[in-house]
Amino acid sequence: MKSIFKYSWKDTFLILQTVLAIVVALSMAVIDPTLGWLVITAPFHIMLIVCLQNSSLHHHTHWPTFNQKFLNQAYELLLASSSGLLPQSYRIVHSIHHKYVNDLPTNGASRDGISVFGHGVDGQVENVWKFCYRMARHVFIEPWKYVFYQMWQSQRPKTPMMNFVLWRREQFAIVGFFLVIMLINFTYGLWLLFVIYSLAQFLNFSWHYGEHYGAYHYRGDTTQDSVGIYNRWYNVLCFNAGYHQEHHHRPGVHWTQQPEITKLLPPTRITTNGMHITNVPWLAHLKLLLKSRFCTRLGTG
Repeated sequence: MKSIFKYSWKDTFLILQTVLAIVVALSMAVIDPTLGWLVITAPFHIMLIVCLQNSSLHHHTHWPTFNQKFLNQAYELLLASSSGLLPQSYRIVHSIHHKYVNDLPTNGASRDGISVFGHGVDGQVENVWKFCYRMARHVFIEPWKYVFYQMWQSQRPKTPMMNFVLWRREQFAIVGFFLVIMLINFTYGLWLLFVIYSLAQFLNFSWHYGEHYGAYHYRGDTTQDSVGIYNRWYNVLCFNAGYHQEHHHRPGVHWTQQPEITKLLPPTRITTNGMHITNVPWLAHLKLLLKSRFCTRLGTG
């Protein structure tokens, strides 16, 4: 009998991760924990969603999980609900990112809609705090700027077609998910929406920032334009998300096979430890941000 999985049965773990995020939210709404427990569990809940966005959602948009089309579409509704992102939008934005990878603005806009140089000054990267806030706001409050405005502005060729029927279904899935949570527990629903998912979206873009931070001088070389992380715990828990250089070099290779691509990469490529969200100049950019605001108030900057 033909397997229901298109690439590997190991995608079962990605499905379980997706379901877990939904179950956790529903369980918390029913249990109605105290504020103290909400604060204690928040980091774990947020990281579950961020990891899901960069593994289950990301992997599925590159490599369809199932052989059957209807199963993939049904799974994408679960992905939308659990991640807070629309797979149809994500697939387009991410495919454009692979093509242009953090390019510099030309005629006022970067072709890569999530380029960290898109709103930088004098050819420099945008402050990470500003970047994450701006992108999270677009996804959360102004989703049209996340996909449509950037596509029209840059007039990108060969952009994958948006399936508007599925896009609307995914929107309804997200709205329906939060409505169910709020019907069960309205207060927790507000916490989930404005704390858990808001911070998750912010950190999701810091993850993207850290995937290339320090490797910009290799732009255009898919063997060195990303940051690799080879900690075993990171790649087990996040399903080989650390093999980002391998992914950019051979994006068609399934996540289970990415370690095989490492031998094709030069030893001069950028690698680090920890996670991609820690490969970010949080403190340095915070100091620059505060200094900028202080100088603006004094009228000296």
